[in-house]
Amino acid sequence: MTSRAIAMQYAKALFTVAQTDAAPRAVLEELQTFGALMAGHPELRSALTSGAIPVQVKRGVVGELLSLLKVSKLFQEFLLILVRHDHLSVYDDLVAAFEQRVLQLEGVAAATVTTAVPLSADRAVAIEQSLRTLTGKQVRMATAVDPGILGGVVAQVGSTVYDGSVARQLERLKELMIESA
Repeated sequence: MTSRAIAMQYAKALFTVAQTDAAPRAVLEELQTFGALMAGHPELRSALTSGAIPVQVKRGVVGELLSLLKVSKLFQEFLLILVRHDHLSVYDDLVAAFEQRVLQLEGVAAATVTTAVPLSADRAVAIEQSLRTLTGKQVRMATAVDPGILGGVVAQVGSTVYDGSVARQLERLKELMIESA
C-alpha cells in the first residue's frame, strides 16, 4: 500500500471518529498544530519519521510532547497509534486528506488559482467570487504563479480544472490549424 493510501485510510478513520466524538474542525486544528511543530523543528521531524529510530524511542518523545501540548484525548490516542505503527512519515498527507474531508463537510471548495504574474488583491477577490458562483460553495483559494502559462488563469477546484490560460488557447489554435490542414 502506498504512503498516500495509508494516509487516506488514517484520515478517513479519524474523521469518522471525530464526527461522533468531537468537532472535526477542532481535530483538524490539533493536526495542523502538531504539523507546524514538526515543520518548525526539522530535527524532530527527521527523528520521528526515521526508520533508524526505534518505535519505543519515538513513543517516548511523542509522549513527552503530548504532555506539553493542550490537545484532546482523541488526538493523543490517534497520534500514539501513528507512532505505534511507525506511520508518522505520512503525517502531512494525512492532514491534507483530513482537511479535505472537513472542508467538504463544511461545504467549502478548495481552489488553486495559477496565473503568469501575481494577482492583485482586487483581481483575487473577483476570481474567488467567480469560483463561488461557479461551484455554489464557499471557496478557500490559494494562488500560485507560473510564467509558463503566459497569461490568463488556470483554476483547479477539487479535481476539476478550468484552464483559461494563453498557453492552452495557443495549443487549441495549433490543434485547429493541424486539423484543417
